[in-house]
Amino acid sequence: MRSYSMRRRFGRGHLVDPVVAACDADAIRVTHPQVVAHAGGFLRIDTHFDKGAFASFVQQCGLSVHYTVTTMVTREEASYGTGQSCSATVYALASHSLG
Repeated sequence: MRSYSMRRRFGRGHLVDPVVAACDADAIRVTHPQVVAHAGGFLRIDTHFDKGAFASFVQQCGLSVHYTVTTMVTREEASYGTGQSCSATVYALASHSLG
Protein backbone atom coordinates (compact mmCIF):
# COMPACT_ATOMS: atom_id res chain seq x y z
CA MET A 1 0.00 0.00 0.00
CA ARG A 2 1.40 3.40 -1.03
CA SER A 3 -1.00 5.82 0.59
CA TYR A 4 -0.98 8.64 3.10
CA SER A 5 -3.12 11.20 4.87
CA MET A 6 -2.33 14.06 7.21
CA ARG A 7 -4.35 16.00 9.77
CA ARG A 8 -3.58 19.53 10.91
CA ARG A 9 -5.15 22.45 12.72
CA PHE A 10 -7.30 24.59 10.46
CA GLY A 11 -9.95 27.19 11.25
CA ARG A 12 -12.11 26.12 14.18
CA GLY A 13 -10.85 22.55 14.28
CA HIS A 14 -8.79 20.20 12.14
CA LEU A 15 -8.52 19.40 8.46
CA VAL A 16 -7.54 16.05 6.94
CA ASP A 17 -5.53 16.90 3.85
CA PRO A 18 -4.22 15.61 1.62
CA VAL A 19 -5.37 12.01 1.28
CA VAL A 20 -3.62 10.14 -1.51
CA ALA A 21 -4.20 6.44 -2.17
CA ALA A 22 -4.28 3.82 -4.90
CA CYS A 23 -7.90 2.83 -4.19
CA ASP A 24 -10.91 3.57 -1.98
CA ALA A 25 -9.98 0.87 0.54
CA ASP A 26 -6.48 2.32 0.99
CA ALA A 27 -7.84 5.88 1.27
CA ILE A 28 -10.21 4.72 4.01
CA ARG A 29 -7.43 2.78 5.75
CA VAL A 30 -5.16 5.84 6.04
CA THR A 31 -7.94 8.31 6.85
CA HIS A 32 -9.66 6.25 9.56
CA PRO A 33 -6.92 6.84 12.20
CA GLN A 34 -7.14 10.59 11.55
CA VAL A 35 -10.89 10.54 12.19
CA VAL A 36 -10.54 8.37 15.31
CA ALA A 37 -7.79 10.61 16.72
CA HIS A 38 -10.08 13.62 16.44
CA ALA A 39 -13.37 12.05 17.62
CA GLY A 40 -15.69 14.61 19.20
CA GLY A 41 -13.97 17.62 17.66
CA PHE A 42 -14.54 19.66 14.53
CA LEU A 43 -13.04 17.84 11.56
CA ARG A 44 -13.14 18.73 7.88
CA ILE A 45 -12.18 16.78 4.77
CA ASP A 46 -12.24 18.54 1.40
CA THR A 47 -12.96 15.87 -1.19
CA HIS A 48 -14.32 15.89 -4.71
CA PHE A 49 -16.00 12.50 -4.20
CA ASP A 50 -19.74 12.60 -3.48
CA LYS A 51 -20.36 8.91 -4.31
CA GLY A 52 -18.52 5.66 -3.76
CA ALA A 53 -16.83 3.94 -0.86
CA PHE A 54 -14.72 6.90 0.30
CA ALA A 55 -17.70 9.28 0.31
CA SER A 56 -19.74 6.68 2.20
CA PHE A 57 -16.94 6.27 4.74
CA VAL A 58 -16.79 10.03 5.32
CA GLN A 59 -20.55 10.16 5.89
CA GLN A 60 -20.49 7.07 8.17
CA CYS A 61 -17.92 8.85 10.32
CA GLY A 62 -20.53 11.52 10.99
CA LEU A 63 -19.06 14.07 8.62
CA SER A 64 -21.74 15.47 6.38
CA VAL A 65 -21.11 16.40 2.78
CA HIS A 66 -21.96 20.09 2.57
CA TYR A 67 -20.61 20.39 -0.92
CA THR A 68 -17.82 18.84 -2.94
CA VAL A 69 -14.85 20.75 -4.22
CA THR A 70 -14.08 21.19 -7.89
CA THR A 71 -10.82 19.89 -9.30
CA MET A 72 -9.48 22.35 -11.85
CA VAL A 73 -7.12 21.10 -14.55
CA THR A 74 -5.73 22.39 -17.82
CA ARG A 75 -6.34 19.10 -19.61
CA GLU A 76 -9.58 17.19 -20.10
CA GLU A 77 -8.85 14.76 -17.30
CA ALA A 78 -6.75 15.04 -14.15
CA SER A 79 -3.92 12.53 -13.86
CA TYR A 80 -2.52 11.84 -10.41
CA GLY A 81 -0.23 8.98 -11.38
CA THR A 82 3.15 8.61 -9.73
CA GLY A 83 5.03 7.95 -12.96
CA GLN A 84 5.84 4.45 -11.74
CA SER A 85 3.93 1.18 -11.99
CA CYS A 86 1.58 2.28 -9.20
CA SER A 87 -0.83 5.16 -9.68
CA ALA A 88 -2.58 7.15 -6.99
CA THR A 89 -5.77 9.17 -6.62
CA VAL A 90 -6.14 12.36 -4.61
CA TYR A 91 -9.12 11.78 -2.31
CA ALA A 92 -8.80 14.96 -0.25
CA LEU A 93 -7.21 18.15 -1.46
CA ALA A 94 -4.46 20.14 0.21
CA SER A 95 -5.33 23.47 -1.41
CA HIS A 96 -5.77 25.27 1.92
CA SER A 97 -2.18 24.38 2.75
CA LEU A 98 -0.97 26.37 -0.21
CA GLY A 99 -2.87 29.59 0.53
